Amino acid sequence: MGKLVLKNSRVWIDGTDLTGDIHALNLELGKDLPAATTMGSNGVREYESGLRFASFAHSCYFRDDGAADAALAGLLGSTTSQIVSISPDGAQEGGVIWTAPGWVASHQPFAGQIGELAKVELAGTTTGDLVRATLLNSADTTQTSDGNGSAQQVGAVASDELAVAVFHVLEISGTLTVTVDSDDASGMASPTTRFTFNAATSPGAQRLVLSGPVTDDWWRASWTLTGSAKFAVMIGIV
Repeated sequence: MGKLVLKNSRVWIDGTDLTGDIHALNLELGKDLPAATTMGSNGVREYESGLRFASFAHSCYFRDDGAADAALAGLLGSTTSQIVSISPDGAQEGGVIWTAPGWVASHQPFAGQIGELAKVELAGTTTGDLVRATLLNSADTTQTSDGNGSAQQVGAVASDELAVAVFHVLEISGTLTVTVDSDDASGMASPTTRFTFNAATSPGAQRLVLSGPVTDDWWRASWTLTGSAKFAVMIGIV
């Protein structure tokens, strides 16, 4: 199997698309391991499984129009968390993308040395589940009419699991409403609407959660649109 060379990764924070600015990215998952060593441990350290966490750090090039820098500065001052989604390899339908609510915790507006490109640095941490999701539409395509993506076999949702759907609006002129449907076959002959996002008229992001069980294992995004929009819809199971 071939190796992945990072050259088409995507980073979206709410309605901000950093794809054209970013040149380095990092996503780290971890778990706390609280010490649980007792006198009866036979002289070895013991630990218990603790809280899971994830963090991200990205480096961008500073644009002379200041667009990315202005958007990131606003996020740092926000009193609500952002929705962060990171794709290692493009924004094609059916692709893998990691997504979670999170906080931008640090933002370096510019850095560099004489003769070098100025850089913008940002880092943060997630709050809530980090989901390995599947893209349900091509986020590179500007849509101009109603439509739907191809069905993706993401899987059924067990009774102790959650289905998480995320919707990023990256560019829009008009009104866009998105739903996510499920069915028990790829033809989507009798779909059931599982998620309905609020109508969008400006860039931003939404996240919805559904408790299992859901026995359907095929999922599809559908939308109604007046005007034009570039957006991303994804779903994952945790």
